[in-house]
Amino acid sequence: MLTARLRNALGASAVVLGMLGVTVASVSPAAAADKAYAWTKAADWGPKANDGSGYFQPDGEIFGVRDNRADGMGVVLEWSITSGGSGGGQLWNTGGYSTSYKTWDKSFPEGAVVHFHVCLTDEGTIYVDTCGAYADVVA
Repeated sequence: MLTARLRNALGASAVVLGMLGVTVASVSPAAAADKAYAWTKAADWGPKANDGSGYFQPDGEIFGVRDNRADGMGVVLEWSITSGGSGGGQLWNTGGYSTSYKTWDKSFPEGAVVHFHVCLTDEGTIYVDTCGAYADVVA
């Protein structure tokens, strides 16, 4: 239980912060996170870093996958829920090089942690040596 002195000190601190233009707010996990991005990595046999990219946007729970290089390969985003839910899958973009993302609208429980990375693919084969680092974001 807060003492009267501590309550007064906390109230005075809030007034001073307000006068300084500092805003203190409570933000939900989905509103707190921005888009998280992931990229493919280079491989010894030819692919370069960033030949493919993907993102997850918590606001609207949207995935995007883009082929960044006209090399005849596709891009796959592999995702899973690592906390606060379950599920996983693969989102394939085999349409070739494009300057825009192919998108998918998903639905996850509030606060679920979405774990994903992107890899290059060709005719259904995922080249695991091109899979980039995983990204995590709270839905």
